[in-house]
Amino acid sequence: VLFRSPKRYSYPSRIYLEYKDTNIIVNHYPPTRKGTFNWHLAFPTVNFIHLKTIRNYESNAGALGLESGFDYFYKDNRYLSVYAGIAGDYSIPDKVNRIEGEFQTSTTTFINVRNNYDIGCFNWGYGLNISNLVWQNIFFNRTSNYRIIKDNICLGFSFIASYRFGDVFQIGLLYQPDFLNLMVHPEIDYQHYITIELAWKIHLKKVLSKQIF
Repeated sequence: VLFRSPKRYSYPSRIYLEYKDTNIIVNHYPPTRKGTFNWHLAFPTVNFIHLKTIRNYESNAGALGLESGFDYFYKDNRYLSVYAGIAGDYSIPDKVNRIEGEFQTSTTTFINVRNNYDIGCFNWGYGLNISNLVWQNIFFNRTSNYRIIKDNICLGFSFIASYRFGDVFQIGLLYQPDFLNLMVHPEIDYQHYITIELAWKIHLKKVLSKQIF
């Protein structure tokens, strides 16, 4: 197709060659070196929360949230991350502008610790999380309101897979299944938080790649 085009002599705008053992690895991004330190800032865009209520379990969807933390590369292309975040189903439109009635909300606040791999355009990681998943049922009218609240403090896993575009931006899928509910007494109790997030990696300390001429 490009036989008659001058582009057949060109390379992509980003191409990096790295020697590893006896192989040459081609990437669109340079390897991230040991010692690099990043500030991570992410915005959950679509949230799915499955949690325990006072009667049973419910699954709710919404948007908005915030996640922040730090990455430390303990080895080339491998890093530990510690993040904290909050998310919920804040975007459901019929929860406002009503004079009386009731509605429900679901939120999660969490801290996760993961081991991560940075491989070209892709990142993936696994680890643990502790979450507080909160369900609320709110009743209100013109003069008063009251609410029923169910808290769930849970332990579970944390998994992330993301795609990198540009130097600092990523889009990822975060899945945090919880299996141990610590409220009152520990019990096996599955709940989860899933989100699609937009992330921004800000380099606080960047170790440059070695160049070979």
